[in-house]
Amino acid sequence: MAKKQGPQQRCTATPWAGAVVAERLLASSRYRASKNIAGIRTPSIHEEHLRTRSYQRLRKQLVDACKLSKCGAVRYPSMAFERWWYSAMSYSAMVMDPLLPAGAQPDDPVLLADLLHVGFSDQQARSITRQLASAAQRAAATLRKQLPPKQALSEHITVRSNTDGGVELECAVIGAKVLLAADAFAKLRALYRLRARDAKGSGEFERVVLVMLLRYRTLGGSGFQLALPPAAFHVLASSFSVHAECFASPLNCWFARYCSAFPDTDAPFGSVGSFFSFRPRQGAFEANPPFSPAVLAVMRKHMHELLRQADGPLSFIVTVANWEHSE
Repeated sequence: MAKKQGPQQRCTATPWAGAVVAERLLASSRYRASKNIAGIRTPSIHEEHLRTRSYQRLRKQLVDACKLSKCGAVRYPSMAFERWWYSAMSYSAMVMDPLLPAGAQPDDPVLLADLLHVGFSDQQARSITRQLASAAQRAAATLRKQLPPKQALSEHITVRSNTDGGVELECAVIGAKVLLAADAFAKLRALYRLRARDAKGSGEFERVVLVMLLRYRTLGGSGFQLALPPAAFHVLASSFSVHAECFASPLNCWFARYCSAFPDTDAPFGSVGSFFSFRPRQGAFEANPPFSPAVLAVMRKHMHELLRQADGPLSFIVTVANWEHSE
């Protein structure tokens, strides 16, 4: 039986260029999706529901480990789990799991530094980091064993429009439900149609929307769906010929083609795969990466490699927040 949940938080989306602009850019773009995305399938709702629960347990483990044993006070470093996740995923292959960092290192330098910064001893920090890495590896292995070879449960989805303008998607048999704003639902439908994925029949659009929103709602974190304002994208397109994004999602993309962290859930809405598997030889791209030292370091290396291999004009416009981290 599905566990009863509290009030749903509504998912929102940022504005985007729109279908007319998108179709014009798609017709003129020379880049294509990474070959690595060709065989990727969208998870079932059942699979993503199990993945969600495993991820939440990992987050809870770190928060609980940061509580002092005597008085119960919390020394939890700001964004510690999210920063650890980005670092751990850099060691993890997508084929193992797209969300659970099975390749997490027992001495992850990002989490160790965060724990030491808030006062944990070296021994305590290493113990917490090691146990979290082991738990992540077990979680990914357990999920693979739990998944049936074929979709066994009915994934019928009920769609409801609320009086306040929200749209609710629910798969009752699995206990999965999301609420999103009407304009976000419209944006996702337009992106889906541009991808021409409606061949699978009625209900497929709602299913992939539900799975994708479960993924991003689970990821959580502060500022994960932030984006530049429309005026900035207009300048990038008109003055610098920018036509795609290196780090986006179906919820915060401006262009209809973009790289994203989760090709398995995002491909139906225009993702061309991970930026780190994306190898354009020319073009102009906007990059608004996650504020993670591990991601920024890999991004810089990948961009330099792409610039060396370019056979035509190639540029990246990188936007980051005011960055004061020592890394």
